[in-house]
Amino acid sequence: MVGVKPGKKTCTWRVTSFGKCLLMEGNAKLDKMYMAAAKKCVACPVGSYNFEDARVDACFPCPFNTFGNETGMTGCHECQEWGEGRRGAYITLQHGSTSAKQCVRPDPKVGNFVRATVGFHVKVKGGDFCTNIKNALWGISRVAPFDGHFYRCYHSPKSEEPEYTAMSFELTLPRNFAWDFWTVMDMIETHRAVGNSYVRMGRHFVNRIAEFVRDYSEMNMVDINMKTDMLKIDDIELKEFKPYFKGHCKNPADTTPYCNAAASEVKATVQRYYVRYTLSSSVDCKSNAGYTRVRNAIEHSGNRKLACLKRESERCSVELVSCKDKNVIAAVINTFTKSSNAIAQEVVESGASFADDDIQFNKVSASKACDKEAVLRIKDDFTLECGACGSGKFINNVGMCQPCPFGTWGDNGVNCNACDWNYQTPWWGMNSSKACLETDNEWKITDGDWTKSLRDLKGENRATLGITPQMNMCGAANAVKAVKAECKSIYSAADLVWNDALDFEKLKIQRIVCMGAHSIKKGFTEVCEDNWNKSWDQVFKNLEDDVEDEDNWADAFCYVFKKVKDLDEGDTSDGCKNLDPSKYMMSMPASFNFSLSAEASAVLVPIMKRLKNLETMNFAFFAEAEKAMMTTMAYRIWRHSLDGRWRTN
Repeated sequence: MVGVKPGKKTCTWRVTSFGKCLLMEGNAKLDKMYMAAAKKCVACPVGSYNFEDARVDACFPCPFNTFGNETGMTGCHECQEWGEGRRGAYITLQHGSTSAKQCVRPDPKVGNFVRATVGFHVKVKGGDFCTNIKNALWGISRVAPFDGHFYRCYHSPKSEEPEYTAMSFELTLPRNFAWDFWTVMDMIETHRAVGNSYVRMGRHFVNRIAEFVRDYSEMNMVDINMKTDMLKIDDIELKEFKPYFKGHCKNPADTTPYCNAAASEVKATVQRYYVRYTLSSSVDCKSNAGYTRVRNAIEHSGNRKLACLKRESERCSVELVSCKDKNVIAAVINTFTKSSNAIAQEVVESGASFADDDIQFNKVSASKACDKEAVLRIKDDFTLECGACGSGKFINNVGMCQPCPFGTWGDNGVNCNACDWNYQTPWWGMNSSKACLETDNEWKITDGDWTKSLRDLKGENRATLGITPQMNMCGAANAVKAVKAECKSIYSAADLVWNDALDFEKLKIQRIVCMGAHSIKKGFTEVCEDNWNKSWDQVFKNLEDDVEDEDNWADAFCYVFKKVKDLDEGDTSDGCKNLDPSKYMMSMPASFNFSLSAEASAVLVPIMKRLKNLETMNFAFFAEAEKAMMTTMAYRIWRHSLDGRWRTN
């Protein structure tokens, strides 16, 4: 479509197949967008922009830390780069900023929170991404760093159209990381239409990705194609994306921006009670998925009976403290300024028991938390040991001692203080402001020994990381065997033989996966050779000597692949009890020496700490998830037969 733009100046414009007004090639910039309702091109207002690859008729708010001070912008100005001498961190406190004056220094504008919980609710149209996948999500939740976890996964009933899946996820991060993650989540929300426009491109877009992956990977060397025509993606749409931010502030009465406390001059009061429950036999707290199920019920179930959870304002909260065997301890936290919102222990006891799905939480007893001190330990008889936390620690939301997070320090054993915005600590549990080390400061270095200055300013230190990941591969082996058993019920033995002469473009993705699961030994022989049998010490030493040697990385792959192959051929029944532990336990100790900055420590250490929970991962859930995803994402190729009935091919 070609026309003339109205106004004093004339220029040629066109509307693409996506309905957006684009200036013809040769003009200075794209500064208009096509509004379908008005059937004309209009400029995006200040504080917003549109860009050619957006492919939708919408003006998007300028993201956090940027601003748009003109109409018709195709990109927003970065606060960091705007104005002479503006160096260091400059941010905006909201999206859609319209002036450089809204770019401010983070401290103290963002508030005194030392960490924050950032999460999102998402609703996706098309496909079932929950049923038989949920347990895998719950298991992953105990491994995700920064206490990240899924706490809701819901698939619409058949009576509801269109079909959709709703999920909720959150994680608790140190202050600066929380802010960065929040700005990303906010941009996803405000630019949701862009993602959906690319999904609606369907096969063309996915084929382009598949071609890119194939061209820049080893797939083309082994003649493997990504079967994009089997994926049901054309009807997938991100219907909702709602992020949220909850600052964990220095004290309950903190009313600075992004802190949760209500705007009140009255000092808030915090009440804490502990409730002990027993569980039904259907729940196993030792497994990652079982633990997350219990946590989600305690912290998010709509069946909880405490009246304070349903108040219009100053709602109480409940958090899981421990889940061991069939015994659960939860903390009820009631923060209030109005005396009428105080709750008595009898109220907690009477409303504590509840049921969620197939979990019955039977209240055994309730008790009041320590007064003014922290709970150092909850004894087996449910009595509390009270005391001071000590420097470098604070009393967390459930009333227990916890090390001050990265980027903070504490000297009173009650709360922590955030370092300035461009400062980080080398570790958690710091007890002095002297531990706050400046980062992102290269621009300050001028003369002298800049290498030494840079290292001092960034807080870099030599570090040795020793890890000994140990994994029980029995669960993974049984997951593969479960897939193989399912495959045998669908295909004949002849159909499960991997045959390179087959026309893979005409095969279902389910059959390709099934053929792969039944060809583990064949695959091992082709990749690693039958007699491959190196120890992990040999493999790791070779990697240390030459980390870029592809053969050394192939050996690392073969070390894992051999364990899978041997277990595939072995008796893995009853948790591999008939096998020697050396046959199913995989250990890969490694030690690394490197420079580690304060910022890197703040990311790496929480990741490594949470990976310990792989010890309690039930990998059989991933077999269920894989099968469910194959069903959800794989096309069923329908043909109309002569008798007028539909059948699958």
